[in-house]
Formats: sequence, C-alpha cells, structure tokens
Amino acid sequence: MEFDNKSMIDLHIHTTASDGVYTPGEIMNMALNSGLSAIAITDHDTLEGVQELINGGLPEAPRLLTGVEISTEPPEGLGIKESFHLLGYKVDPFDLELNKELGLLRNARENRNPRIIKKLQEMDIDISVEKLKEFSGDVQIGRAHIGRFLYEKGYVTSVDDAFKLFLGNGKPAYVEKYRIPVRKAIEKVLDAGGVPVLAHPGLIKHCDEKGFEKIFRLLKSYGLQGLEVYYPAHSDSLRVFFKNQCENLGFISTGGSDFHGYKDEGLLLGRGRENLYVPYSVYKTVLKR
Repeated sequence: MEFDNKSMIDLHIHTTASDGVYTPGEIMNMALNSGLSAIAITDHDTLEGVQELINGGLPEAPRLLTGVEISTEPPEGLGIKESFHLLGYKVDPFDLELNKELGLLRNARENRNPRIIKKLQEMDIDISVEKLKEFSGDVQIGRAHIGRFLYEKGYVTSVDDAFKLFLGNGKPAYVEKYRIPVRKAIEKVLDAGGVPVLAHPGLIKHCDEKGFEKIFRLLKSYGLQGLEVYYPAHSDSLRVFFKNQCENLGFISTGGSDFHGYKDEGLLLGRGRENLYVPYSVYKTVLKR
C-alpha cells in the first residue's frame, strides 16, 4: 500500500503499556479509522506495547514505527531541573541493553509511588497503593495516574492542577527519582538502531531562543538527530523557530499529538487540538535515518 505526503501520521502516542487509556491494538484500530497512514507508539520508559503489536502480527495499514519516550536527566550546567523527554524512533524493541535500562527506570518509578502516596496521606488525602491500583488497573503506575486519581476524586480541578499543587518538582508531594542522563539515553537509542529526537522542546521552561540553541547544539554533540517540531502545545512561531533550528543543525523534524486518550485532555489522535498536521514525508524521513 502506497501513501502520499497528504496522508497524516502521528508519531507520539501512549497506550495502556504506560499511562494511556487504550491498548496498543485499540490504538491501531483507531488510527486506521482516523485515516492515519503511520503511527509510532511511544510509551513512557517501556517497549512492551510495541512488542505486543509485533508479536501479534502487524496489519498493512497504518504502518508502525517503533518508539519509546524516555525520561532523562538534563545536562549539568544549564540550570534546568525538569526532565528532558527523549523519543527513540526505529529502535529494536527487543534490544537487551535498552530494555534493561528501561526496566531500571520503571523500577525507580514503582519505588517512588509509595513515598508520594505517603506525602499525600499526610495532607489528609484519602489515597493508598491499593486504592491507586484498583483505580488505575493493571498498568505501569506513575505520577500521571496519581494525578488522574486526585482529579477523579475531586481533590483538584484538572490533572495539570494536580502537578501544579502537589506532584510537580518542588511541590509538597514531589519525590525525586532516578533518571537516566540524557547523553546516556541518546547512546542507548543509537545502540539499539534508533533515531533519538527531543520531545516537545517548547515545554522546557524559562528558555529563550539563545537558550534553546545552546541546548540543541549540546545535544547534537551527544548524538541527537531531531526535534519534535509539530506538537499541539507549540505556537506557530515556535514551530517555525524549531523548524529553522532543524535545518541549521541537520536535524529531522518530527511531530505527534502526545495522545493518551483521556477525554479531558482535549487531544485527538493525529490532530491534536485540531492544530496538528504531520505529513507522511516525516515518517519516510525518519526511516531514511
């Protein structure tokens, strides 16, 4: 089956393998019904969803690009506290070294959850490990699920507020955890045959154009190969700026909705907030890398 560049794709999607609502198989069916020609499953710190699809046999359409989103420690000296999120495209989903590192990240998250819950309990919030598991189901539980719990139980008005008030860096229920250094994460993706791309750079806080340029040049020296230019939260001016940076640095431009499936997040698969269009040529460019 041939697709032209007018066909849409979505290279940033989450499933129940991490913190999404829909299973990998359901995402494939939704993508087909939405007219998407290619997608990437990019679950947080796991390739289990991609492995499930491959082991079950892939349909002719939509085409699947293997992927993962890794939470990483930013380089020292930049004054940035929050994680850099690294997208690894076209990785071998069964690569032993990459999966070993992802396992360490999942274990760190699992060990952090009880400490977060204890802090919330000390603020008279009725939550426990058991209640959270019952609420979230058999998934890889992280802060997003805790935020969802707080929202559904009426403690906050949105999941974003859960992070702003309780779970974000510097907030009363925040607990630090192990994050793989971004340089090491890039190396792991490259060693697994993948293409490392910086996810949603526009979400990096307190950064101007000169700051972005400094970050991008440094990450390129580590082996970074692209930026997620097309993203629902990026303004038109940011997209133009990031696109120009890609051209100047020899990066590829990628894009996706960051779809999780929650109704209140306001995102549509492949279309974001009706402000996203990622052409099929992007998929072909990633394959060429």
